[in-house]
Amino acid sequence: MMSKILYFITLEDDKGIRLALEDKENEVSILLLQNAVYFAQKHRGELIGSALAQKHKILAVKEDVVLRGIQDMLHDGVVLVGHSDVADIAFEHKTIINM
Repeated sequence: MMSKILYFITLEDDKGIRLALEDKENEVSILLLQNAVYFAQKHRGELIGSALAQKHKILAVKEDVVLRGIQDMLHDGVVLVGHSDVADIAFEHKTIINM
């Protein structure tokens, strides 16, 4: 049975995203916050592209993206959400993995 798993990524450390890429049995969402939003940039490598190709949902906190001035550099398919949405997103998932 598929569970909804949320990977909560706050640092510019790719371990959490790599762990999410290994999860092929669950419905995976990756939420990028703080400096982790840099991973959502098109030129930052293949991790987010691979996650999108695996049909993982990629979310980035809009306020963090705008603060860093990267809103025009994001992968297609990255969904921007507000800080106020984070709690609701967390409650939509059965498990949260904080990295």
